[in-house]
Amino acid sequence: MADAAAAMGAATLTWDPSTTRAVATEVQPHRGLVRGEVHDELAHALARPAGHAGLFGTVHDVAALARTIRDGGQGAQGPVLSAESVRLMVTPVVTAAAGFGQGVGLRVRDSAWMGEGSAVGHSGFTGTAFAVDLDSGGWGVLLTNRVHPSREGADVTPARRDFFRTIG
Repeated sequence: MADAAAAMGAATLTWDPSTTRAVATEVQPHRGLVRGEVHDELAHALARPAGHAGLFGTVHDVAALARTIRDGGQGAQGPVLSAESVRLMVTPVVTAAAGFGQGVGLRVRDSAWMGEGSAVGHSGFTGTAFAVDLDSGGWGVLLTNRVHPSREGADVTPARRDFFRTIG
């Protein structure tokens, strides 16, 4: 992963961050204050990186990932992902009853938070999200911390929807 992050122009996109650089998320009764480890309960129980949760990075790191997807796998310093990998990420493998699709790792055209465009992206439980509009090439990164110190009453869906309407 470090090589891919470096090729995208990011130096700190990781599954294993320094606890001094990671922001705290939620105070959980069985874990205490969660900082520098995956917040997702299932990924935590697995005690290893999980593809659906636990990737840490700065806004610059996530922006580099968004641009790499937008650019068909090309990073700032050359190829990072194959064209086939990007195709699998942006093409729905399944379609939900709500009308959005799910590619490999990315949500496809989820108008609940991405707007009405031809966007793909990923949102995290703690409030993070990024999306790429495949038609316009616009992209956005929204990093919030909706679970600090508690997940109670912290819905960021309206903020995501308003923010990502601007990328199309």
